[in-house]
Amino acid sequence: MNYIFVINLFISASFHYIIPKISIIVPIYNVNLYLKECLNSLIKQTLKNIEIICVNDGSTDNSFEIIMEYMNDNRIIIIDKNNSGYGDSMNKGIEMSNGEYIGIVESDDFADYNMFENLYKNSNNGEIDIVRSKYKLFWKKKKKKIFNFNIMKPFYNKIFNPIENPMIFLIPPSIWAGIYKKNLLIKNKIKFLTTPGASYQDTSFFFKTLFKSKKVFFLNKSFLNYRQTNLNSSINNNSIEKAMFINKEFSEFEKYLKTDLNSFKKIEKFYNTKKIYIFLWNLQRIDKKKDYIKIIYQNIYKILKNKNNLVNKFNKKQKKFLNHLLNYGDEIAYEIYKNNF
Repeated sequence: MNYIFVINLFISASFHYIIPKISIIVPIYNVNLYLKECLNSLIKQTLKNIEIICVNDGSTDNSFEIIMEYMNDNRIIIIDKNNSGYGDSMNKGIEMSNGEYIGIVESDDFADYNMFENLYKNSNNGEIDIVRSKYKLFWKKKKKKIFNFNIMKPFYNKIFNPIENPMIFLIPPSIWAGIYKKNLLIKNKIKFLTTPGASYQDTSFFFKTLFKSKKVFFLNKSFLNYRQTNLNSSINNNSIEKAMFINKEFSEFEKYLKTDLNSFKKIEKFYNTKKIYIFLWNLQRIDKKKDYIKIIYQNIYKILKNKNNLVNKFNKKQKKFLNHLLNYGDEIAYEIYKNNF
């Protein structure tokens, strides 16, 4: 596959290269309706020492032409490549990055202007592995809603180790609401899965980065505007085929766990619980619920049999469904789900 790298060279003779504090990677595929709002939010960041890596994944609309309009900003780097999927785009962006930290903004979302200044300010001058924040759900015609991580309240605005405080493994991946020390990714060989056409490719990245971090800071503020109205977004895809890609992400992380089984024992029940959370979340979106419940049964039956390997964080309806799934199988569980959800 041929990759064309277009790098901005509008640099004066007196320019002295300074390593960016943050490399912000923007994976782009057919988002011409939202791309300007995204890029405008990045070039106006109050933290000026950043680079913005736009990875055009073979867009067939005019997304590439829109990116080119921003080439007068010497912080922008463009990677233009044939379509190979989100995971490969992210890996290419990380490979090209020069920053101390990696940030991610998806091209149909946009950031508050002070997002990356606030995240970096809480990195203790580069000592923290991951700085996370909350985020806002964004609808064009509705008021923004802050997504609160209620289980994280005891950890807000504190430095903590995820392995010793594994509650963080239960939050949504939302990897674009934080920054990640680049050396953490390089040292631990953390990459995205590159399955073409796949969804959920943030999942194993989320688990791996937490699993290998020693210091995480969770900021009790929200900066990223997570768009809910893009019909082409993966969150609006309700096919079983797309949902099945989550199994590849679980398999990837479970292979990765073998690098540190002692640490895994400390987080195992939280990981198992999160796994079930994700299956239940998918079930809400899937059209063919009966078929998907059969898939869930096959994937989590062994976990359900050993309830000591779970965290009791399910609501009453979820508990009822899971108990019927364990004790009576997928057919009865489907009837329970149909009548209660």
